[in-house]
Amino acid sequence: ANSSDIRQELEDLEFMEEFIPDVIIIDYIDILAPEDGNLSERGQIDNVWKQFKNIAATRHCLLITADQSNKASGDRNTIKATEVSEDKRQKAHVDMVVAINQTPDEKAQDVRRLGVILHRHAKFDVRRQVMCLQNLEIAQPLLDSEIVYVDQEQEVEGD
Repeated sequence: ANSSDIRQELEDLEFMEEFIPDVIIIDYIDILAPEDGNLSERGQIDNVWKQFKNIAATRHCLLITADQSNKASGDRNTIKATEVSEDKRQKAHVDMVVAINQTPDEKAQDVRRLGVILHRHAKFDVRRQVMCLQNLEIAQPLLDSEIVYVDQEQEVEGD
């Protein structure tokens, strides 16, 4: 599917079932089919992100997707906004980016940290994160949480 296919599906849902979503979740926009096969791979990815920004804006909804960071982020406790997966132009089309961070020790303890690394409309502190305790083996994505402050190169400190 590409953005045109998804746009058509949304129109069909609205017309046939009077369903207008407030939230749309696309699992990994980067791997969707391109709209224009004549563009380079990076050009195609940039175009797909533009198309989905347009869908969110015209439908007045929250559009959520996942992305991967680049290899440089693997050496740190916290992902930086500059560590995008393929093309830095992706950040030009989003309003907010939340990173999911995890050290090897945190992984062993079923802990994840979520932090805002880009936000166009609000003030934020990249050091402020939400530490989440979870147990996915028993389908518990959130058992407890707390705000922590993290130095991007250092260990996690409690609040």
